[in-house]
Amino acid sequence: MNTVRNRQVEAFKPIGWWLGGALGLLAGALWFYAPVLFAPAGTYPWAPDTLGHVLKATYLAESVAQGVWYPDLFPGWYMGLQMLRYYPPAAYYLIAALAQVAPNMLVATNWLMVGALLVGACGWLLYRRWLGMGWALVGGALYLILPDNVRVAFADGNVPRVVAIALLPWLLFAVLRALEPDGRARHLFIIAVGMALTVLSHAMMAAIYAAMLALLSLAWVMAFSGGMRRALRVIAALVIGIMLSGWWLFPSLTGGITDIDTTAMTEALAVVPIAHYFDPRVRLSDIETMTVGAFLLMGALMLLLWRRRQSPAALALVSVGFVGILLSTPRVNTFYNALPMHSLLWPARFLGIASTFVLFGVLWYLRDVPWRGRWRVVPVVLLLLVCAEFMLGRRLVFMRPLSPDLEAVVSNLAQTPGWRVATLDHSALGSKTSYWFAVQGREQVFGWAYQGATTARTVAALNEALQTGFIPYVLSRLDVYGVDDVVVLKRLPTVNDVMRGLQGHGFQRLYDGEEIALYHRDGEPRAFVVEWQGLGIGRGAQNAAYIFPSIVMGTSPYLDDYTLDELTRYPLLVLSGFQWHDKQRAEALVRDVARAGVRVVIDLTGTPPDPMASIPHFLDVWGEPVVLDERPVPVNLATGETMTLSPFGTHDGEKSILWYTHTPQGLSGDVATTSYIGEKATLVGYKDVDGGRVWFVGYNLFFYTLARGDVDAIHLLEEATGLTAHALPVVHPVPLQAYKAGTFGYRFTYTLETPQTLFVPIAAHDRWALTLDDAPSAYQSYERLLVMDAPAGTHQVALRFQPPPIYTVGRLVSLAGVVFLFVLLWYVRRTPAERPLWPTWYPMPEGVQVSS
Repeated sequence: MNTVRNRQVEAFKPIGWWLGGALGLLAGALWFYAPVLFAPAGTYPWAPDTLGHVLKATYLAESVAQGVWYPDLFPGWYMGLQMLRYYPPAAYYLIAALAQVAPNMLVATNWLMVGALLVGACGWLLYRRWLGMGWALVGGALYLILPDNVRVAFADGNVPRVVAIALLPWLLFAVLRALEPDGRARHLFIIAVGMALTVLSHAMMAAIYAAMLALLSLAWVMAFSGGMRRALRVIAALVIGIMLSGWWLFPSLTGGITDIDTTAMTEALAVVPIAHYFDPRVRLSDIETMTVGAFLLMGALMLLLWRRRQSPAALALVSVGFVGILLSTPRVNTFYNALPMHSLLWPARFLGIASTFVLFGVLWYLRDVPWRGRWRVVPVVLLLLVCAEFMLGRRLVFMRPLSPDLEAVVSNLAQTPGWRVATLDHSALGSKTSYWFAVQGREQVFGWAYQGATTARTVAALNEALQTGFIPYVLSRLDVYGVDDVVVLKRLPTVNDVMRGLQGHGFQRLYDGEEIALYHRDGEPRAFVVEWQGLGIGRGAQNAAYIFPSIVMGTSPYLDDYTLDELTRYPLLVLSGFQWHDKQRAEALVRDVARAGVRVVIDLTGTPPDPMASIPHFLDVWGEPVVLDERPVPVNLATGETMTLSPFGTHDGEKSILWYTHTPQGLSGDVATTSYIGEKATLVGYKDVDGGRVWFVGYNLFFYTLARGDVDAIHLLEEATGLTAHALPVVHPVPLQAYKAGTFGYRFTYTLETPQTLFVPIAAHDRWALTLDDAPSAYQSYERLLVMDAPAGTHQVALRFQPPPIYTVGRLVSLAGVVFLFVLLWYVRRTPAERPLWPTWYPMPEGVQVSS
C-alpha cells in the first residue's frame, strides 16, 4: 500500500513543481507590472509604438465584428495600408480576443504584454531538466524582468515582439532537446510549429531567432564533440517552420520596409560601444538604454575564466550569446553591414535572444559551482547584483495621462470637418497621435511608423523635405494628398518656416500649445487635376522634386516600364538614379521623347554602370569620376559669367570628408563648367540626339543642392530644367461624392466637365481592380498613388484588392513546408539514434544515456 502511495506522490510531483513555480512567477508578475495592470482610468501607455498597435487591433476587431476575419485594407493609414500584409497578425488577434473579456482594448493590450512575458518565464520551468527546479525558477523570474524584454514591452511598446519573446524559451527548449541523443521527432515538430508562430508574431525576430538557434546548434556540436546530424535536423526544422508561414511571409516581403533606402536604414540603426554593456551606471542615467545587464555579462566572463573545466553547454550558450551582443558594437557592426540583407535584421534586436543565452549559460555554470567553503559567496553576490540591476527596469513600467496639448488638438478635430491629417513631427510624438486622430475619424497621411505602407517612400520624402528645409515641397504634397489638418511639433528645426508656409497656404491655426500646434482648413474627400510641369523617374529624381515641387515622381524606377505617351505627358522629364530592363529600348525612348519636344534632363548618378568600364554610360555620354574636397568650386558659364559654388566636401575636425561624384563627358555643348586637375569638367551640358536635345547634369548637383541649399546651384538647375525653384503646381480639387472606404476597398463618384487625368490620393497597390461604372478600367501609378484617365461627366468608381501572384507563391511554400515537415519526421523516426562521445568529466542530463 505504501509503495502504491509513494508512486502516486512521485507521479504528482512534477505537476506540483509546475503549479508552484507558475504561481510564484504569476505573483512576481502581478507585483512588478502592477503599475500597468492596475492603472487608473485616463492613463495611457507612454511607449511610442503601443497605441499604434492598439489601433490596428481595434480595426481588426471591428472588421471581425462585420464578418471580415482577415481584412485586406486599412484605409485609415497612409492612404490605404494592407495592415496584415506587413504586420504579422498573431498579436492583433490575441488582443482582439482578450478584448472580449477585458474592459477595453488598452487593458487587453496590457494584459497581453504582461501575459506574454509570464508565458515566456513559465517556459523556463522546462529547463528543470538541466538546471534543477530551483535554478529554473530563478531563470524564469529573471527572464520575466530581463532588461531587453522590459524595454521592448514598455519603452518601445512593440507588442508583436513581446509575443515572440513569449515563444523563445519554449522554442529553445525544443532545440536543446532535439540536440540531445534521446531527442525525438516531436521536438523537431515543436521547433517547426514554434518557428512558424514566431514568424506570425514578428518576422524579423523569427529570422534572428532562426540564425541564433542555428548557430547555437553548431556550437553545441562543437562543445560536445558530435551530433552534427541532429544539428542539421534542427536547422532543417527551423527552415521548415519559416516555410510553414510562407502564406503570410512571402507577400509581406514585397513593399514596406524592404522599399526603404538601405543606406538610410543602416545609418538609423543603433550602435553602441562594448563598454556601454559592461557599465552598470548607464541604466541609472538612461532608463530606456539598450542593455543586457552589466553584472550578468561580467559574471559570464568571470565564470568562463574561473572554472578549469567548463560546462560545454554553458560554454556554447554564453559564446553564441556574446556573438549576438557584439553585432551592435561599432567594429563588428561594420563587418555585419557588409552582409546582404543586413538592414532587415537589426543588430540591436539580437540583444533579447543573446541575453537569454547568456542568462541560461550563467545559471548552468552556477548549478555546477561547489556550494561549500569560501566559494559559496561568489554566486550569491553575483545573483544579488544581477537581480538588483534587473529590478531597475520597473522604472519603465508606468502609464501617463494624455498631454494637455494633444487633448486640445483632439478636441478641436472633433469640432471641425476634415478628411485627412498629417503629423509633421519626425515621428517624435509616437503612435498616440495616430490612435487619437483615428478615433476622430480622420485618415492619416503621415506620422508614426510608415514601414509596411505602399506609400512608405512617398511619405518618407515629406520627412526629408522637412529636415532639409524645402517647405514648398511639403506644402504641395499636403495639397495633393488631401490633407485638411496639420499637427506640427514645435521643436522641429524648421518649425518657423513650416508654420509660416501653412498660414500662407490656406491653413488657419486652431491651436498653439507648448509642444504642438494645429493648423486646419475645411475639406472633404477629393481627387485632383494637377498641372504638373515634369515627371521624375529614379530614386535620385526625388531630389529634383524637392527643389521643383511641380515635378511628379513616377512609381517605377525603370524607364522602359513607361510608354511614350506617359513620358510625353509633361513638358519635362528628369531621369536620375533610374534603371532599365533593356538599355537600347530605354535609349530609344529618350530619343523619341526629346524629338517630341519634351525637355529631358539626365543625371547619371546611381544608374547601372557600364559592365566594361564600371562607370555610368547612357546615350553615348559617360560619367568621368571626380573627387572633391572642402574647397569652393569656381564655375564658368557659357554666357561668360562666373560663379562660385560652396564646397562639396566638408571638414570634420582634422579629417576631410570627400565628395565622390562624376562629370558627364561626350556632350555636344556645355552650359556650366569648372576645372578639375587641369581639365574641363562639366556641371551642366547637353547632347544633341536625332533632332532633339537631352540635358545632362553632373557633380550630383541635385543632391548637392538639397544638402547645401546653394543659391547658385539652384540657378544652374533652373537653367537645366526650365522650371522655377520652389514653385508649387496648380491644383484643381474634384470632390469625391458618396466616398466610402473599408476593408473591401474604395467607392466614390466624381463629376468632370471635360476629360482629365485625375490624381486620386489613394495608395496604388500591386493588384487593384478598378471599375468605372462597373466596367474594368486601366490606371497608372505616380508617387505610388492612383492616377486614372477620367472621362467627362458623372461616373462611379470602385477599387477592390485582388491578391497578386505572390500570394499564391506563399501558399505553395506553406504547402511545401508541410510536406517537408512530414518527410523530416518520417526520416527521423526511421533513422537510428546517433550516439556522440560525451565528455566523461561532465555530468549528463537526467535520463540521457550514451554509449562510449
